Amino acid sequence: MKIEEILIKHFGWTEQEVKEKDMSKIRYIQDEKSVLAKAKFYEQEFNITKAEFIKMLKDLPTLLSYLDETIKAKAKFYQNEFGLTKEEFSKIIKKTSSLLSNSEETIKAKAEFYQQEFNWSKAEFVKALKKLPALLTYSEDNVKRKTEFYIQQLSWDRDDFCKKLKNSPSILGLSEDLVVSRLKSHRKEYNLSNAEMSKLVRSMPSLIGLTEETVRARAEFYQEELNLTKDEFNKILKGFPSILVYSCEKLKQRFEFYSQEFDMDKKDFIKMLKDYPQLLGLSEATIRAKTKFYQEEFNLTKHQIIKLVKKIGIFTNAESTIMEKAKFYQQEFDLTKKEFSEMLMSTPAIMTLSQESVKQKHKEILDLNIPKSVIVDEPKILTIPINTLKIRYLILRQIASREDILSKNGWFMFNQNKIYARLRFLQDEEKQVKISQILKGEKLFLATFGVESVDLMKQYKLTADDIYEMQASVTDGGRFVNFTKDERDFIKKI
Repeated sequence: MKIEEILIKHFGWTEQEVKEKDMSKIRYIQDEKSVLAKAKFYEQEFNITKAEFIKMLKDLPTLLSYLDETIKAKAKFYQNEFGLTKEEFSKIIKKTSSLLSNSEETIKAKAEFYQQEFNWSKAEFVKALKKLPALLTYSEDNVKRKTEFYIQQLSWDRDDFCKKLKNSPSILGLSEDLVVSRLKSHRKEYNLSNAEMSKLVRSMPSLIGLTEETVRARAEFYQEELNLTKDEFNKILKGFPSILVYSCEKLKQRFEFYSQEFDMDKKDFIKMLKDYPQLLGLSEATIRAKTKFYQEEFNLTKHQIIKLVKKIGIFTNAESTIMEKAKFYQQEFDLTKKEFSEMLMSTPAIMTLSQESVKQKHKEILDLNIPKSVIVDEPKILTIPINTLKIRYLILRQIASREDILSKNGWFMFNQNKIYARLRFLQDEEKQVKISQILKGEKLFLATFGVESVDLMKQYKLTADDIYEMQASVTDGGRFVNFTKDERDFIKKI
């Protein structure tokens, strides 16, 4: 029986497929049993199903001409040269059967080329090979041309390109025309500038491996599931392009996990992902490990932990970063671990502050001789803008004693321009001004005095001269409130 007939009868080839393939090198094979035995060999030796073997055969018809011992030797070569197990070898030849036609010398030369061209270690090359076996089929000239194309097209630093390529080697298999077309489509669809589009691809190269239809379908799914407007989704995409990698099923699985693990409803889950979409990229095992870390290290409950996640996305921080921050706060303010935990739960935003800004605010607090208890009880004092604390204090000292001010929770959170305008307005109204009036919430102030603070700030503008005049009128225990150079520079700009 002719080989063409065998392929049609036993392997489901069509007459058209037989005509299109070059059969010259295997036409001598006319024994049905030997051909069927070949399929059996691949099944027994490499766990390759008949359907998978047929696909390999269509890619490489000469597969039927290779001796079983030759294929075994190739598997041994890949094991010795690249550390591939038989299962891993099976996976790469199923993806790219043409590798079986290459000599060992050719394979070695290709591997050395990639390591030299992209400054990869052998292990890094093997990692890329497992992702894209076709790497060994590309010509060196083609790879070099594609590299220059990406560097030029996306303003990509060469070292960064080489680093990212080992995790996303599939981009070498895309034609330049296809890449340009997809970039243009994505820019238009998601309202991205050339620079924004380039930045997205540099951060997640696999993005250009997704078809326009796939990207659009996932974008529409996220917009619907998370109740996002297109602009909101575009904003998330710019900050976290990896969201497009995650399947719709993964989003559903992640919600079920948060629901079961933290008793989170869908509304809270959606809000959390809107604020911190990168949480979607954390595995369930990682989330459990982070939860255990906060429980053991800071004695927090699951309820407290998920509160921190919703407030500041704390799961996105490495544990080492959290420990460094905790150690800094404990040393800077002479805190116990319990005091720090209480501060963290009271004001999660302290974890987002730089050490430099905290140190500067601490100095302002010390200059005003504000006790440590205020910092522990109201750590939000550390979140106000630098160089503003003393100004706010001086304004309130025009109508209240130091003791009265420090007894008012959150007095430092009121913007200096607002409380100055309120003070001047009430003084002009010839009212007896009390600190409680100055520190009213906006709605209550409007209801009480019939005017909005924003309008008052236009009428009564705080100036540098006003600040220095108030400074000269206030002493605490015979001491004036002095400004540092940074604070004076800040006042100049008011």
